[in-house]
Amino acid sequence: MKKNILIVVIFVILLGFLGGCCPTCPQEEWTVTIIGEKPYCCDYDYNNNDCLGDYFLNDMRIVAPWAYPRSCAQEQPQFASLADTQRVVDDVYLSKDIISAFKEYPNCSKIPLGHAYYSNGSKLFIVATMNSQGQVEFYMIVGDQLFRVYEDYNITAIEFF
Repeated sequence: MKKNILIVVIFVILLGFLGGCCPTCPQEEWTVTIIGEKPYCCDYDYNNNDCLGDYFLNDMRIVAPWAYPRSCAQEQPQFASLADTQRVVDDVYLSKDIISAFKEYPNCSKIPLGHAYYSNGSKLFIVATMNSQGQVEFYMIVGDQLFRVYEDYNITAIEFF
């Protein structure tokens, strides 16, 4: 009897040292950290037919200069880091509806995720992140991988949900 108790005590101590936990232990829930936000478009210059200032629409024009339309469902989109975004994509990429699964993830409802439409008729998922300098970066989602998008004249439209 004492031997059985000693084995259980040693097992519990080893679990503590190894950082293990039983399946019923509460797991810490991870959430995306929002590191910035930007208005979609506000002040409009009717003389030049363009938005004024630092807005998300201007960032979209950098990667898709010939795209029309460029739309975002959020007037004040929020941005996460590339690492946080990759972690969410890793969790949701097997979902049948990636956009809904991504948007339902904690703190992701206002992160720009949508489609980039190409001149050849194809479309890919696209997501916007923010780097440590506060600049917006765009990434295509292919499977569970993110690929950086630079200026691309083949993008005919971008639609963020």
